[in-house]
Amino acid sequence: MVDLYRGYGRFHLMGLNIKNSETELLIRELAEKLHCSLTAAVTDAVRTRLSELDGSEADRKAEARRLLEMWGELGAMLGPGLTSENFTDELYDERGLPK
Repeated sequence: MVDLYRGYGRFHLMGLNIKNSETELLIRELAEKLHCSLTAAVTDAVRTRLSELDGSEADRKAEARRLLEMWGELGAMLGPGLTSENFTDELYDERGLPK
């Protein structure tokens, strides 16, 4: 079934046909647990997942900033003249394995 809805001043075609039995069962299970329609269950699941992905990106960027700050602090503690290569040489042998 295809429905029309109005959004942003235009009409859009709307349709979704789930042909995967596992997906259908999961949607039905979620709808039952949420006490809502199948459409509401799909909407909730998609919003939740998108929110997780958006949060994950922000978390990764924050972690990268934190690690760069820590690396800068380590460099300050090691003093001038030492590079990350010197530090790496102390931790790993010539084959790249930990010493």
